[in-house]
Amino acid sequence: MTAESAAGAFREATDLVRETAGWLGEAWQQFAASVRDLIGRARLFLREDGVWSSVVRHLPADVTEAIATIDALLGRLGPGINRIIELLRVAAGRTVSVLSLVETAFSRWLGNVSAGTVAYVASLGHLGAELTGQLVGAAIEADDTAAAGLPAYAGNLRRLADRVDLSVRRSADWAADLQRLMGEARAADLR
Repeated sequence: MTAESAAGAFREATDLVRETAGWLGEAWQQFAASVRDLIGRARLFLREDGVWSSVVRHLPADVTEAIATIDALLGRLGPGINRIIELLRVAAGRTVSVLSLVETAFSRWLGNVSAGTVAYVASLGHLGAELTGQLVGAAIEADDTAAAGLPAYAGNLRRLADRVDLSVRRSADWAADLQRLMGEARAADLR
């Protein structure tokens, strides 16, 4: 990868990361509001469930349990989403100094590191975009879910929380891989 092509790819990846940080933040806010609204509708259902409790005895208990699960999952999702947003912002904020190095890459070490850096930033941007889409989908689903559908929605939300947890671990692994690549490239350049 030449310094010029690396710089172009890095600029594109950086733009994606910067935009994705904003999109993910907005999607998280909309998602959280939709879930809180869903919980409010479900609590209202429980207060006014006279007809339902006589027809389906287990429904109020299932809804109550789902509300507790969803509330806990919302609390679990927040730190993970905020961690990804922070990683996106940090990556975007550090790009100016990295970009100047990439643009002046002349050693094999810097060329290898620039390729790894582009891959890291691009992967982080794609991860943020993927999570944004998942949050938007979950917000729409929350808006369309009736109280009786809360147990199923809680299961979907649990899977989303698992994906967010995995994404946080993946992004930490990518950062460690980049650090390893930088060390290996530096060691090879010193030989």
